[in-house]
Order: sequence, then C-alpha cells, then structure tokens
Amino acid sequence: SLSVVQQMIRMYDFDRNGTMSFEEFVELNKFLLKVQHAFSDLERGRGYLVPDNVYEALVKIGFSLDSPAFYTVCES
Repeated sequence: SLSVVQQMIRMYDFDRNGTMSFEEFVELNKFLLKVQHAFSDLERGRGYLVPDNVYEALVKIGFSLDSPAFYTVCES
C-alpha cells in the first residue's frame, strides 16, 4: 500500500530531507532483497509459511523478537 511505501521511504531517508537519494534507495533495496531472500529460503516451494518460518525469517533479517509474544500475535 502507499502508506507502507511512504513508511519505508521515511525509514531510509537518512538525511530527513523528504526525498530519497540514490544511496538511500540502494540501502532500501538491499533491505528488501534481504527480506525477500529470508522468506523465500524458508518457503521451500510450498506456497505458504508457518509461524515458525516467519519467526525464523524475521530473526534472520535482524529483528529481536520475544518468542512468546510473537506466537501470541500469530494465534490472534
């Protein structure tokens, strides 16, 4: 969605000037490729991910997650 794109741009607008330089775009692209690889490696051609796979991918990307809280969110 447009709001997600705007949020990602804000996250990688390191100089906070409201636009993305080429270097900022490159960093955002690196992050998106890292996310894509983390999830596609765990999907294993099944077409879906189970919560354990999502947790593993998020940790692989670098997120620090509380395991019980993550699984509680998944259940809800």
